[in-house]
Amino acid sequence: MILGSGKNIIVESPKIAALLQHNLFKLGVITSVMATSGHLYDYTFHNNNIVQQPINKTIIEDLRALNGQPIIIATDPDPQGDLIAEHIKNLTPDSEHGRCIFNDISEIGITLTLNRYNKGEFDFDQNQALKAALIKVTNLHMRKMSSKSNRNNYLTTTGISLAKQFDAVGRINQVQQRGFNVEGVQHVCNVPTQWHDANAATKVNPTITRDLITDRALSGRKLTVAEELQDAFINGRISYTRTDFKFLPSIADQTLSEYTLSGELIHHEQHLDFQSNTAHYAIYNLAHPITPIEYLIKEQNRTSLNHSFNDCSVMHFDSGSVLARTGSFIKNELTLSPQNEIAYLLASSKDTSPSNIELSAKKYSTLFFNGNHCNTKLISSTLKQAEKHYPKLIEFGLNHVLNELIVQQEKNIDSDIQIKPENELRTVKLDNIIEEINTNFSI
Repeated sequence: MILGSGKNIIVESPKIAALLQHNLFKLGVITSVMATSGHLYDYTFHNNNIVQQPINKTIIEDLRALNGQPIIIATDPDPQGDLIAEHIKNLTPDSEHGRCIFNDISEIGITLTLNRYNKGEFDFDQNQALKAALIKVTNLHMRKMSSKSNRNNYLTTTGISLAKQFDAVGRINQVQQRGFNVEGVQHVCNVPTQWHDANAATKVNPTITRDLITDRALSGRKLTVAEELQDAFINGRISYTRTDFKFLPSIADQTLSEYTLSGELIHHEQHLDFQSNTAHYAIYNLAHPITPIEYLIKEQNRTSLNHSFNDCSVMHFDSGSVLARTGSFIKNELTLSPQNEIAYLLASSKDTSPSNIELSAKKYSTLFFNGNHCNTKLISSTLKQAEKHYPKLIEFGLNHVLNELIVQQEKNIDSDIQIKPENELRTVKLDNIIEEINTNFSI
């Protein structure tokens, strides 16, 4: 029997929880799998104090009932997932907690992941959790500031990032297909019409969510990358995590051998050495590709990991770079929808989370556009208000500012995200963080 029996496993998605429970049962692992269905708490103002309030009281009470029992926390390995993990730990203070990350939930993947768990290879990341809390608190602070200005701007961390992108990059709503000869093979890509000729073509890195969203946005097609990846993951067709994540999947040996290296076995250490300082991301085919997005993943991965393949490349222009893939050159032009234009701009920003880009594109296409007409006055006003009240965000970017705050508050991490269980409306000890936000984001 695999070690892990008798423990409670907690994930975020109910669909993943159901399939994980099913496959664990087939493996003979006696355990219970529960889903949080997203965040457990949000932040709000109450009597001018920031407080933490429950989102789903039923799930919170179900988690409290596990107090004292062994718990494996398998939320997503991104800031949001790490914040949920800390909330679970605080709700069950008498439990033994372990961190686990399932890159794939096939029977083999579960077995290998639990073996890694039993070796203690996964850790909680409180800095990531604090970063997620800071983003929420910062947005709360911004909404209060924005309401004072009669909503002639849209001050949020995403709104500011998008306004910065519009200011720096300009409109990216007209694209055209261009073709290039790369090592004797025709590669095509959709490129903003204002971009000049390409400077160079380089080798691609392994597939990441951000690349897939950028490619989809410039194609003018419907933004359903996250949904398609989730479906492929649940059906055991790919191994991935929702965000850009720098660990190879547990089943990488078999995957890379069969689908990216022409049958030549490669081990984790060899792969890491081969890729040297490039990123290693967990999106790989676990089965022969069926859907279009699975074929894109296969083509990009095998090109990045084997010099024998030339399925795609990165085309570099003065204004940016895009993925180019083998295909017929038809030289078509198209106008991007507001959602696709925003998705491209957000995917090009270092201050956005890949798992939220498509949802944000849908939201901000109705805020920054009136139909297909771009509300340039609102974008300009948002940028001006951000420059006035949050100059460091404009100058350095969200991630840089948050990382600075985390370093300053490292000694207070535990208290910063602590829940006071005796309060129905739980106060979060973030006064010092708010003070830092006011100090760092104001003139």
